Amino acid sequence: MAPKVGHTALVALFLALACSPRADGWEEFASPRVPVATQGPVFSAGYQEPVGGPRGEGPLELLPWQPAAPDAGPRIEGHSNLHFPTHPFQAESSRGTANFALPVSPVLPTNRAPSPADDYAMFARGQSSNRPDTAFRFGWWSVLFKGDPTKVGEYQGLDPAPFFDLDLLQSDGCRTIDLFATGLDDEAAQVGLDYFSPRFEAELAFDRYPHRLDHDPLLNMGDLQSGEEIVREDLNVGEDYAIRVDELKTSFKGKLGEHVKVRLNFRVMRKQGDRQANAVRHCSGGVPQAPGPLPNNTCHLLSQRQRIDWVTAKFEPVIEAKLGPVVAEYSRPMRIFDQNDQVVTREFGLHFPSDQPYAVVPENFTQVDRLKLGVNLPADTRFYARLQTGDTHNRTRDAHRKFHGYDLRLTNRSWDGVSLTGYATWNEQRNQFPSPLLAEEQAALAVLTSIVPPYGIRHPIDYSRRTVGAEAAWRPFRQRAKHPGLGFTLGCEQGVLQRDYAAYVIQDLDNPPGLVLDQERTTYAEFHFGSSLRWSSNLETFVRYRLRSTQDPLFAVNGYYGYTNTNLPELESLAEVGGTWTLSTCFLATASVGFQNREHHSEIADFEEDNYPMTFTLWYAPTTDWSLSAGYGYYSNWIDQDITLPSDTPDVSVGDTRRFSYGGQGRVLSAGASYAWTRQLTFSAGAQFVWARDAIDSSEPWPDLPQYSDVIVNRIRITGGFDWSPRDRISAYLRYVYEDYEDLSVAFNSGTAHMFLTGLSAVY
Repeated sequence: MAPKVGHTALVALFLALACSPRADGWEEFASPRVPVATQGPVFSAGYQEPVGGPRGEGPLELLPWQPAAPDAGPRIEGHSNLHFPTHPFQAESSRGTANFALPVSPVLPTNRAPSPADDYAMFARGQSSNRPDTAFRFGWWSVLFKGDPTKVGEYQGLDPAPFFDLDLLQSDGCRTIDLFATGLDDEAAQVGLDYFSPRFEAELAFDRYPHRLDHDPLLNMGDLQSGEEIVREDLNVGEDYAIRVDELKTSFKGKLGEHVKVRLNFRVMRKQGDRQANAVRHCSGGVPQAPGPLPNNTCHLLSQRQRIDWVTAKFEPVIEAKLGPVVAEYSRPMRIFDQNDQVVTREFGLHFPSDQPYAVVPENFTQVDRLKLGVNLPADTRFYARLQTGDTHNRTRDAHRKFHGYDLRLTNRSWDGVSLTGYATWNEQRNQFPSPLLAEEQAALAVLTSIVPPYGIRHPIDYSRRTVGAEAAWRPFRQRAKHPGLGFTLGCEQGVLQRDYAAYVIQDLDNPPGLVLDQERTTYAEFHFGSSLRWSSNLETFVRYRLRSTQDPLFAVNGYYGYTNTNLPELESLAEVGGTWTLSTCFLATASVGFQNREHHSEIADFEEDNYPMTFTLWYAPTTDWSLSAGYGYYSNWIDQDITLPSDTPDVSVGDTRRFSYGGQGRVLSAGASYAWTRQLTFSAGAQFVWARDAIDSSEPWPDLPQYSDVIVNRIRITGGFDWSPRDRISAYLRYVYEDYEDLSVAFNSGTAHMFLTGLSAVY
């Protein structure tokens, strides 16, 4: 996403946050976004941005000609994967993101003279202005880079290009129109329109940006002349892949009456470009009666370029009505996916002698009927229901996937300080048996063997999941002075997952067809507990614990020998402790430390996994001119697992079970500072370091296994710049960003970039 500039955009965004409906969390349209850059940090699971003060601390000041410092790196949400910044130059605000934080400027002098910024501060507080206001920024940025551009320029152009941003806002205190256009570089742009009035709202935005894709040279296997069991053939050695993303989003909201509201959401995304398409052919010339290599037992992996062209569109009408104690909302989201991809083919060996297509993405159409109900009942009780039924039609295979479900909840708050909730959920998915895609899928084998079963396709697994549970929350001293912040939460859940068409046959040459394993049922139980205590207005702590027990989790089974492996645990526990300490209005510290254990010890599998997630943040403003911050995050997973390998390697017996050890670590360290030298001149700087490693320990007879599985990445991002306002309504800025991506396991991904941005901004 291109950044938004100008305090006028902030005003429009405040109105949008206050008046517009929340965006639907539709994962299909989730796309990499430019992280929000604000004057203050965004706190999320103990991580803070490196520049500015904590959100909600200090006075709110809208300073349009004071651009925010560049975003300095990934924001860590919960204990999920790290999300890295997609563009080095951030402006004062960004649109279309949920992680927006109000700008805070504790580092600026509080005795500044009145300026036009005060007009917008008044407007943000609800006072109106009838005059149009325009913010314009332009500049030029260039990049010097070496190495591979894939990572340092994953979502941005690396050619010199102009930068501009135009934002026009007009409001009479009742109706507001905001027009904006941003050209980030030659590769990315954004235009949009926002309109707000008491009875009607409309939002429209168009984004375009590039996305460079990795090219895997398949170095962990031999070439065609190597004589190894697994060989590669890359038809596009040394070439890069990339796609272009274009996205249009519109939303309309209006009132048909006092108790009826309607919404209409529409999104369309197009992805077009080139990607790497891989397919493997396995040739087996015999039946393994004893350990040792098989004749003609070679896997050939073919890689080639494929041009793709995907269009995904979603149309969702919504109507909401309120009648007395009942609130009902009906929506019908409809999504269609079309593709016009290049057809790539290869031959698949003895039983498929002709070239066959692969890397085919099926076209599909999904439609869902969804009903939400909320009913206020007597005795402080509220009933909530969410019901849905839908269908996905795979138009490539002419098959349907039907799904249904409900979520029913009953909450009671009749006891002082106590909230009780009981719930029941049900989700079911039923698949249609697809028709054969290829004629060979119905043909008889040219050579019948037990190791190659007869051709045919399996019926997709159908499943039904049912759960029941209860939640309780208690604040015993809510009305008393002693420990007003003490609170407890307690919950439990019981569930069952039922499967159909989950039977697998283990072949037996002496007693055909063999043993049948039916993984038709998995049950689980979960318990969680938490407590929080606000010791004072400056200190709050929490402790949480969750335990989950699963019986008969799904596992993989080898159809020829019956060996099993799985990474799904039978027992899982998570404990977390942490807190927030606000020593004063200029000092804030947060901490969170956790321990997670996952284990499975049965005849199916034997493994244990430990994780230690930790986050720490610190913010300090020693004077009104300085703002200092730092953050550290540590994430890990350590796994010891017995894995059974049905191998034909001479040194390994068939069914050999070995103990494998895996270690993964991710560490993030960030620091930042901002200094207001004068009323007109402000400096900012930040640094971020990321160390990540995933590796499998060396094990005989595969001592080279770690070099094929290692992921060792170091990333450094250093930012700096200043903002200078020689007079009201005009400012100049300079930004520098150094980005270094070092991949120690596959050096061809490494690269560095020096990025410069300079320009002017004006408001009138």
